[in-house]
Formats: sequence, structure tokens, C-alpha cells
Amino acid sequence: MKYFLLTVVIFLITKGFGQSSYQKLDSLLNKRYDEGEFSGVVVVAKGNRIQYESAIGYADIKRSIPLKPTTSFDLSSGGKLFTAIAVGLLVDDGKINFEDPINKYFPSIPQADQMTVAHVMSHQSGLTDFYKSEEFEDYSGIYSCSDLIPIIEQETLLFAPGDSVYYSTSGMILLGAIVEQVSGFSFPAFVYEHIIQP
Repeated sequence: MKYFLLTVVIFLITKGFGQSSYQKLDSLLNKRYDEGEFSGVVVVAKGNRIQYESAIGYADIKRSIPLKPTTSFDLSSGGKLFTAIAVGLLVDDGKINFEDPINKYFPSIPQADQMTVAHVMSHQSGLTDFYKSEEFEDYSGIYSCSDLIPIIEQETLLFAPGDSVYYSTSGMILLGAIVEQVSGFSFPAFVYEHIIQP
């Protein structure tokens, strides 16, 4: 799949953005869909003007709901990139320091006095994944990263901060909650205002 996406990007760069290129792109996307190698939405824009858009496949296969150019996607771990950028922006502004202990923001996180922002950013905090917790049922009533902090506070660390590495979703949520606390924005609003919009 990653090679196919790279091929699409190279195709668009080398062939330009003429109408015949879009017809070729349509053919390529449809061929890949037919081969079971692509399902998704492709949008090409120049400035604020959409030059090309295509939606191929299903948003929900079981219910036969087709994709649309406006379909929202769960970025899953792709969202962690925005978390890292948001923290980096606040570090640049002097509002967060990578060496800040987590207890500066959330003192009830396990071993918060020994865990730093850098530990959390580099997945060396020892935190696990909130969604595996017995306390977590579903996302109903969850409207911000901060809403998940009570569950993260109940976690047992896998190791002491800095002793090992574990790819932690709870850590990224914790960083999102720090962004919310320090910036005064909800995490989505901060990302939109400071990363997407500029």
C-alpha cells in the first residue's frame, strides 16, 4: 500500500496536474481498487481550489455505505504526529519544557515526579494503553484528552520512566491533555488554530 501511495505522489509530481493526468489517476485508482489494493479518498488542491477529488470504496463495508470526499477518517496513530508538533510548538513558545516532570501538570499520574515530557514523547514513560483498562468502557462522554486522565491515573506502569520503551497511546493522550491545560484550547482547536490553519 505504501508503495502505491508513493507511486500516486510521484505520478502527480512528474505528470503535472492536467485533465488527462486526472483521468489517468482515476484509471489507476480504480484499477488498484479492483485489485483490492486501495480504498479511500484522494483530493488534489491548488491553493483553496480543489482540482480533483475521488472517493473509492466503502466507509462501512458491512452496511454498504460508500466513501464520499467528505468522509471523516480515524487517523489512529497518525494523530500522534499532531500531538508531537503541538508539544513542540509549546516548547518553542517556552510554555512547556521537555524536561518538565509530569507532576507539574498531572501530579496523580503514577510516578509523575520521575516521568518527564521527554519520556512521554519518546514512549519511555512506562504508561500503557488506556483503552485496555478495565475502567474504560467506550468513548461516550469523552470530549477531550483531559477526560481520559482519570483512567490513565489508574494505570500501573510497565516499567520505571526511562528504563525501556513501549508504544503508548496513554502517553500521547497525556501529552494532548498537557497541550489543553497549557494552551487553554481543546486539543482539536489547538491543532486547527496552530497547525492546520497557518
